[in-house]
Amino acid sequence: MANLTPHAQEKMRARRITEAEVDAVLEAPAITSPGRSGPLGPTKVLRKTVNGRRLKVVVSDTEVPRVVTVASPDE
Repeated sequence: MANLTPHAQEKMRARRITEAEVDAVLEAPAITSPGRSGPLGPTKVLRKTVNGRRLKVVVSDTEVPRVVTVASPDE
């Protein structure tokens, strides 16, 4: 189970992305790249296709990772 920020939860609801889809990306990302620094510290970007849908999950790259935001670039 992902540690989700309120912002990530809001974006997931709006984009109809399930927690199971986010967990699938976190467990086995196809691509991992550095993100930017923000209020939660540095981030990393994880990408994977889940259920035929490309997903991007931005995670704080800290001791206790948190999902910062979630997007589906195809939508």
